Amino acid sequence: MFLRAQQTQARRYQSLLKVLQSPVRKLPNETLGLIFDYACDKNLLQEFPWAWGPDKLADGFTDISSSSDVFRNCPVIAISSTCSRWRKVALATPSLWSRLSLEMSSEAEFPTPFTDVLELHLERSKRSLLEISLFISGGECFEPLEVPYLESISAQGAYAEHFSIFRQAPKLRELDVMFLVRVQTSPWIESLMLRLISPPCRTPNFLNPDCRICQPLQTPKRYEQLISMHIRVIRTEHGSLLGTLFWSLEIPSLRELKIRGGEGYSMSWPKRAFNDCLSRSLFSLTKLSIEHIPMSDAELISVLHSTPSLQELSINDTYLPEIRITPITPILLSKLNRLHSNNDASRALVPRLRSLTITFGGASFQR
Repeated sequence: MFLRAQQTQARRYQSLLKVLQSPVRKLPNETLGLIFDYACDKNLLQEFPWAWGPDKLADGFTDISSSSDVFRNCPVIAISSTCSRWRKVALATPSLWSRLSLEMSSEAEFPTPFTDVLELHLERSKRSLLEISLFISGGECFEPLEVPYLESISAQGAYAEHFSIFRQAPKLRELDVMFLVRVQTSPWIESLMLRLISPPCRTPNFLNPDCRICQPLQTPKRYEQLISMHIRVIRTEHGSLLGTLFWSLEIPSLRELKIRGGEGYSMSWPKRAFNDCLSRSLFSLTKLSIEHIPMSDAELISVLHSTPSLQELSINDTYLPEIRITPITPILLSKLNRLHSNNDASRALVPRLRSLTITFGGASFQR
């Protein structure tokens, strides 16, 4: 009996020695930290149990009702719970704790265990830049947040009431939102990405909560530092939202403008609104991209005449509606190619043009 017990203990000791000889233990902590950083794409923190029960989760929310789900969706917790060495490496790598996906309800009472875990992640992320995906279910029940270091917001499918919590963000530089999102935007924004979508006209717009989305602002909103603006027009049923946007902005520092129409977009080019915005702002574009926007060659030529500083131009008409109003015609190509007497490039349509990309989706050119 004694010998059997000794043999069992010897086998256990032998297995422990094999673990110590595992190749992963030969990796330096720096390499292990890089592997962990690659594995921890996003850590899901979910307020649970939900007020309405796990069987009634809102669309897009994740059911993490078991502990295995928690470890699978929050890899930094799994890594830091494996062994003392892994825990030490995880705690010494703040970036592992800084990428968060938060699913929460505005109906919850705070504080909750959810907030305790969130504070733990924020504490361990130290000074690492935070990347947070925020999913909120419920009405507007949150107090506004003071976020003095927030530099970027990306809101895909968010509603105005949810983003009212980000009213105080003085360092906000990048904003990726839908047009109806109501955010007290910082005048120091440098990059703005908009998805123009046509909601009911009673919806406030993000430029001014007191202004309806179908109406331009009486006094255009000035963005002194806005350098890059990407606009995607998803759909529109209440007139030209693109025109409303141009009527409502003053953007003197704009250098890059990209406008992309969604599938089936058929509204005409808002020539007056664009020209008014240009004359008011006096911006000097260096990059212009127009994709799937119905406009004539004369309208595009007018835009190019107004932007002599342009260096990069991209035009794509692939997904225009069946009634094709396209700027890509022999007239446009002739204008772009034409040099005046003595090959004087300074008198060409776009004298500083260095890069030209044209994607034509038709069967033949218009004559």
